[in-house]
Amino acid sequence: MLIFSLSTTIHKKGLIVKLSILILSVIIPLSSAEFYSEYFDFSDAVWIENQAEMSGGDGMKEYPMVHPYYVREFYSGPRSFRTLHSRSDETLRVGLAPNCSEYVFNYYFGELIEWRFADERPFAIIYRIQSVDEEGIIINEHLIVRSLDGKLNEDINVRETKNANEAARKIADSHCIID
Repeated sequence: MLIFSLSTTIHKKGLIVKLSILILSVIIPLSSAEFYSEYFDFSDAVWIENQAEMSGGDGMKEYPMVHPYYVREFYSGPRSFRTLHSRSDETLRVGLAPNCSEYVFNYYFGELIEWRFADERPFAIIYRIQSVDEEGIIINEHLIVRSLDGKLNEDINVRETKNANEAARKIADSHCIID
């Protein structure tokens, strides 16, 4: 009823199209997708050892995730790196390192990875990274938000962002494209 009376009033002024679009974009979500999360715990992971480590090279492990995705963890000296890959698209490589300069050397990956889904299809991941000092004391934390298409690459400072987990989900969801 409110929409009808507003449209009638505005129509008299010739602005019905602009206001109707504005009202509909507020009342009707742009996507009717059902968003939800599933969580995977790396501490429970069954890592698949890569041949490089067995032959004396730097270590590399793979952890199967939501099909067809997997996370690859590899080492270079004392540091570890993680990347997201897809068995159905060999060109997909989403770096899971933080963008922040404070994480150049001393950071730890969180053990929990949150997968965002829309209509039962994964489209983004969210996980925590901690920056530590030389003594291993946590000095900062960020939530890393990455889309599976590689176009979303955001870091959210947990200590500076109220409800950081919810903020990360909103950022991920706002970049969701449903085919």
